[in-house]
Amino acid sequence: MSKRILSDQQKRRISKLQHRHRAQAADRDQVGEGQEGLIVAHFGKNIDIEDHSGKIWHCFLRQNLGAIAVGDRVIWLPSDNDTNVITAIMPRKNTLTRYNKFTGSKLIASNIDQLFIVVAIEPPRAMNVLDRYLMLSELQHIKPIIVYNKIDLLDQEELAVQKDFLQLYQDIGYHVIYTSITDPHTIQHLKLLLTDKTSVFVGLSGVGKSSLLKAIAPENEVAIGELSLKSREGNHTTTTARLYHLANNATLIDCPGIRELAMGDLTRTQVIQGFKELRDLAADCQFRDCKHECETGCAILTAIESGKLAPDRLMSYQNIITEIENEV
Repeated sequence: MSKRILSDQQKRRISKLQHRHRAQAADRDQVGEGQEGLIVAHFGKNIDIEDHSGKIWHCFLRQNLGAIAVGDRVIWLPSDNDTNVITAIMPRKNTLTRYNKFTGSKLIASNIDQLFIVVAIEPPRAMNVLDRYLMLSELQHIKPIIVYNKIDLLDQEELAVQKDFLQLYQDIGYHVIYTSITDPHTIQHLKLLLTDKTSVFVGLSGVGKSSLLKAIAPENEVAIGELSLKSREGNHTTTTARLYHLANNATLIDCPGIRELAMGDLTRTQVIQGFKELRDLAADCQFRDCKHECETGCAILTAIESGKLAPDRLMSYQNIITEIENEV
């Protein structure tokens, strides 16, 4: 069945109705009336929410509320016959959205403080998506932290090579940490970064996100998968986004592994906004429509020639632009 397309008038009516539900819920505290809850798991049209006491309720979504995600705060109506209904979505601080070239954009999570981008030596493609995740975090105003995982698979020389490469990102201003579930000191460091924050772990399947979560919070039941010996790509061990409450007032949203991160219909301007060192330089280009390829007076090309900018980052930007233009 195709998705119903709403008119502007219908959208305004729905928005007004949601606003009324939120206002009514603010004045109600009796059982059976609208209450505020937190979405902790999302299974298509079926949603698990947590009430103010920590109890989990199974809910359905009222029609035409729009996309929802784990991390959303909502207004819901409890029912005696287990047909609890979400009636409104509370205003969001931000959202995490990924793009898919077949289905368009998809809302992953809401109200996030920081995005942990997990990469590793395996699977082999894991490092290829780093710039894309950083770009999306910049566009969606979420603080990124790069987590290089599985350092126990590397000897000292190999680890030094990886640290030398990732120094580029530290020089740009990104926070980089190194972890292994076999090293309790690195796990403790990770726990400290989670304190008092709502965080999301993202990365290709197989980089060890679920294993890290289990090391951080062994009391939570988390399925652990292994890399396919044939493809060395990860199996999808997380089938739905899920929210966990951890020690030290930390909240963590675990999302399904992503094998492919398409760029959707992003514009050239949006892409460069996601590369913060390119964004700052582009403002000084001689021409407003500079493509940063071979133009005279291009501030980005000048910075590369002078050694102030890493060529790899410009190449990554150009690869994304090529992908977008080829999809048109």
